[in-house]
Amino acid sequence: GNEQFVLTDPILKYIADTGALEMQPLPLPYFHGLTYSTYQNLYASKKELWQGNGHDLVLSMQSDCWLCMGVEVKLQSIAGHFDFMGPPCSDGWAQPCFVGGLSLRNRSKMLEFAGMAVGKRKWQMEDVAYSEFLNSTAPGRLPSKSLASSLFVSCTAEAADPIGLHVALNRELSKETGIFRHRSKEVWLRWLPVCPGLEEFLSALEGAETAEVL
Repeated sequence: GNEQFVLTDPILKYIADTGALEMQPLPLPYFHGLTYSTYQNLYASKKELWQGNGHDLVLSMQSDCWLCMGVEVKLQSIAGHFDFMGPPCSDGWAQPCFVGGLSLRNRSKMLEFAGMAVGKRKWQMEDVAYSEFLNSTAPGRLPSKSLASSLFVSCTAEAADPIGLHVALNRELSKETGIFRHRSKEVWLRWLPVCPGLEEFLSALEGAETAEVL
């Protein structure tokens, strides 16, 4: 499992030994595996996920995300100013809206969001639903589209020196809305100068069977 992986990977083991890495099991039944639908439900309605984290801000990363140089300084520049920030959604969605695969979130707002009665709101992708929640139900602090685009890269953002990339390498989702579009490995490599290790990461993604874009 993940715990054994941390103990055998030299970099992660070093971080764990310094006390900077904390691990917590996902609440059941999510511990045994996630699908597209259960991932959405876990983020949007399970307070246990957010209660177990004692920090004010959470940087949420899916397995197809990569962080770039200077991430700590960049995060410190926006910490405490916003309740949600990630790559902007495409123009087909109500704005402001942010993609959650690689995103910075206010934990207390996520607890409030997850505590809502799910039956009282229509089913949506959790990041779209959370964006709408902050736009209307519980007005929150959201960045401008231009600021988010300058710090996070996905298929809808083009930051030159980002916090990180949500790669979505060989996949497409929601062709009708165009929220994601395919980008080749060669296109993603344009960020290699500011994102060391990206080439090896992309090669690993190419060779892995990854889940749907969430």
